[in-house]
Amino acid sequence: MKRAILGLLFICICNTCFGQTYSFDRLIKSEVSTTSSKYNENTYLFNSEDYSYSLRLNEGKDSTEAWIIDTKRRQVHYFNIKSKDSLELEFVQTNPYKLNLPKYTYEFSYVKSKSQEKEILLAIINKKKEEIAKYRLKIEKTDHNYFPIFQATAAVEPFNLMNIKAPFNFLVLKSYGKNAGGKALNYEMSCTEGTNFTVTIPQKS
Repeated sequence: MKRAILGLLFICICNTCFGQTYSFDRLIKSEVSTTSSKYNENTYLFNSEDYSYSLRLNEGKDSTEAWIIDTKRRQVHYFNIKSKDSLELEFVQTNPYKLNLPKYTYEFSYVKSKSQEKEILLAIINKKKEEIAKYRLKIEKTDHNYFPIFQATAAVEPFNLMNIKAPFNFLVLKSYGKNAGGKALNYEMSCTEGTNFTVTIPQKS
């Protein structure tokens, strides 16, 4: 999708009776690759004040879909996008969302570097106190906490659902490391911009 299209107003087709409303203020495009897959660009929308939900756009060859995952209400809402030009969302259905929280801990450590680039290390540790995954993050200090965006978009399992508290506010620009399965994983944020988008889920009749 072109960036210009993503900047347009989203329209959600709903019934006359409305249910849960979701608001988004940040649009993110990121690229992820592993040892078994090439770079794949993904598009997400977030509310920087409430990371309990997010919206992902998935553009296929013949159609474009979207879904909102709400971890607080444990629901996932599915949509079809009828028109790519206007990004008109058509509600499909709501399903339960299983929240399986991994029982791991984590540890941040700083990287001493002569360059001006800020970097930080993140390690994931299991019950046996073993380091099972480690990532080197290139970051940019910010006024808001954008770390949950990296958790949701970087596919760096198993910690995408962990309650990780960053040591300070920053945005992850790039990362590389190995996940719990031993696969090398690279991540790069290709676009971040503000947006004003609201989706209202139709209330069950």
